Amino acid sequence: MSDQVVVQQEEEWRGVAAEEIQEISYSTGLRLQARSRRLLGSLLRPHVGRTSLAIAAVIGGNLANLAGPLLIAAAIDRGIPAALDGGASILVWCVVGYAVCAGLTTFLRWAFLRISGRVGQDLLLDLRGRIFRHSQRLSVGFHESYTSGKVISRLTSDVDALQDLLEEGLDSLFNAALSVAGIAIILVYLDAPLALVVVAGFLPAYLIWRWFRRRSMEAYRGTRGAIAKIIVQFVESMNGIRAVQAFRRQPRNEQIMKGFNAQFRDANTDALGVMATFTATIRTIGNVSLAIVLAWGAYRVAGGSLELGVLTAFTVYLRRFYDPFDELYLEDSPKSSKVP
Repeated sequence: MSDQVVVQQEEEWRGVAAEEIQEISYSTGLRLQARSRRLLGSLLRPHVGRTSLAIAAVIGGNLANLAGPLLIAAAIDRGIPAALDGGASILVWCVVGYAVCAGLTTFLRWAFLRISGRVGQDLLLDLRGRIFRHSQRLSVGFHESYTSGKVISRLTSDVDALQDLLEEGLDSLFNAALSVAGIAIILVYLDAPLALVVVAGFLPAYLIWRWFRRRSMEAYRGTRGAIAKIIVQFVESMNGIRAVQAFRRQPRNEQIMKGFNAQFRDANTDALGVMATFTATIRTIGNVSLAIVLAWGAYRVAGGSLELGVLTAFTVYLRRFYDPFDELYLEDSPKSSKVP
């Protein structure tokens, strides 16, 4: 990328100028993200109370969910031996505690979805109103260069993508982030030597996630630009349908639309390839880590240096540790990278 292009990006990141930039510099990307965060903050400011309740619900639900395998470990290592000796109270408490945690997780998840869903709909209502009011305030010169089809694309495809994130993604995103952090702490608490195996696998997982995040943002911009071209071409053709038919422009318009559809197909194919690479790599890392933990853990259980319940809980947590990465890729994917 030439210095002239970099300077141009530094000066033209505001408004809609960045939409025409194919390669965004790091500093321009930071500015765009800061602008997006300011917009999100202004949208969420009227809903601080309900947002805080939603965050509290998702944190409480995660804590209750993370307590389950610890109760399983206690039941195996303490409850079952005590029950064999005639004292079943520990086992009963473990079972009751597990049931309470499961019920609490379900209730708090329901509360989070209820609250976040209402906040999300209010946010989208505010955003659509802002877009409409802002579009009316813009000058005629802007609308002559930035066609109505592009405005409709922003109001439909982009807002619909954001709606998908708010309706389906926030729950998974928050749970995934909290699960990874909480499970990492619990794994170290359960057995530090086995946790080192997980830490060793986390480094390549982090590197592939950084690669995926960068590539998914690029892929999203590609799909976003491609679908915008399709909407613009369709809207402009329909607005000028009399001229199209009068001058027999149908074959030419069909050819143009075919090219845009091919671009959209190629952009989605590239995005799916990025997702497939990330998912396969993460699952490979997780399966290799699990195999090493089971082999080493079984050896230590046989030698008496590790309890069976601890190994059981550790493997359950390890499976949960890598599962959220799949959810993170879904929420970081081109479909849901709503605010590039």
